[in-house]
Amino acid sequence: MRKGKLGFLIVLIFVFSASFFIASCAPKKPVKPPVDETAIKVKAAEEERLRTEEEAKRKTEEERLRAEEESLRKAAEEARLREEETRKMFAEEERLRQEEARRKFEEERLKAAMEAEVKPQIAREAEVKAIPELEDIRFDFDKSDIRADAKDILQKNAEWLQKNPDVKIQIEGHCDERGTAEYNLALGDRRAMSTKKYLTSLGVSAERIYTISYGEELPIDAGHNEEAWIKNRRGHFLVIVK
Repeated sequence: MRKGKLGFLIVLIFVFSASFFIASCAPKKPVKPPVDETAIKVKAAEEERLRTEEEAKRKTEEERLRAEEESLRKAAEEARLREEETRKMFAEEERLRQEEARRKFEEERLKAAMEAEVKPQIAREAEVKAIPELEDIRFDFDKSDIRADAKDILQKNAEWLQKNPDVKIQIEGHCDERGTAEYNLALGDRRAMSTKKYLTSLGVSAERIYTISYGEELPIDAGHNEEAWIKNRRGHFLVIVK
């Protein structure tokens, strides 16, 4: 009976020892640390702060790039406008130079034409005389076109010349005092030449007509007003006596 109890006790001890050994050898499960809610919140807040800072930096960089782009656009536009203004200025200067060159060329041409044309060489008072049958014509300011009222006068002058085929005439171109002496001399010549051209269109031989310009040098009215200027802008007819 004792031997049986003893054997059961030995078996029990063996089983207990084996169980303890097995339990000690089995892998232990990790123990989860307690959750720290405060640390989680702090971490989340830090991550949110970093995201906010990154977003702010991105927006700042975008605004800087936009500002630089706008500045470059404005600078390019200003440069374009300056270039356009410079181009216009040069174009205007060139236009003025060309106009001045054309004016000088025209004055030189008229001067050459005046010098080349056959004219009486004796003094005006000795070589020509005025006759009432040949009436003066008037011109508008700075014009050499034949006015409508002048056409009727020239028609009568042409009829008288056709009735007196041996008479040669001199047409004087006159101006008012405004403008330079050189310009008025050229303008007076244009007025005399346009008068001659109109008479030849009415059948008067060009060989009977001489022209000369006195510009502003021989006014018939010495006044300095519109009334005097109207009188002085004229084409004057004289008969050549020699």
